[in-house]
Amino acid sequence: IRAVAPAGDPVSALVARGPLTLARRPDALGYLPAVLGALDVPQESQMLVFSKTSVQAARISPERPRAIYFADQVMVAHVPGEPGLEVVAVDASRGPTFYTLGEDAEGRPRFTASTSCLRCHHGPNTAGVPGVYVGSVIPGPTGAPLRDDTAVITDHTSAFAERWGGWYVNARRGEQKDRANAVASNPADPSSLVRESRQNLATLFGLVDPSAYLQPVSDIVALMTFEHQTQATNLLTRVAWQARIAAADGGGEA
Repeated sequence: IRAVAPAGDPVSALVARGPLTLARRPDALGYLPAVLGALDVPQESQMLVFSKTSVQAARISPERPRAIYFADQVMVAHVPGEPGLEVVAVDASRGPTFYTLGEDAEGRPRFTASTSCLRCHHGPNTAGVPGVYVGSVIPGPTGAPLRDDTAVITDHTSAFAERWGGWYVNARRGEQKDRANAVASNPADPSSLVRESRQNLATLFGLVDPSAYLQPVSDIVALMTFEHQTQATNLLTRVAWQARIAAADGGGEA
């Protein structure tokens, strides 16, 4: 696929314009505002996930969740106080490419394509192609998932009782119980997380430090949109790959 499809995702397009000139803030946000602006990703899309289900697991906790932002073709993840960012950029032909943003030896910002994320982001959870998904787990007090067999990959068809374990969610006034905003008091009883989840939180004050984030919320509308978008993007990527493979096998063009 990559041999016949030149890179055209938003990050590669940004890098192709010339040396990056991204301002790094001195506070916990670092390069995040500059990257969101350069890639046209809205701050209002912010979602906060506190489960340790990332390559930055050691830095994530219920008190220090990872922030995720997204647009149609870009997803950006950031842990407050950490200099680096995780970025996924989607190209219509190639599908998603996973990047990290760090600094070179001279202290200049630099995007680097990475394949390490594919250990989790290429398989049954992503329609068999590199992709992104929203997972719902049973988190313990530190945010570490307690039982792998209770993890659920969610989309717009998922029951609310299975959604958002390990995520913070602001909503009012939702009547359906879910897994959000709670840690498991009884790992042997996954349904306890639903019974104990804190519903209809108008704010996350008291749970996280809002000054470390661009928004004081993890909005339910953003989460529901993202759940649908991730699996839809995975399916479109699979169809595009299959079309290109079929065209190559037949000697024609896609």
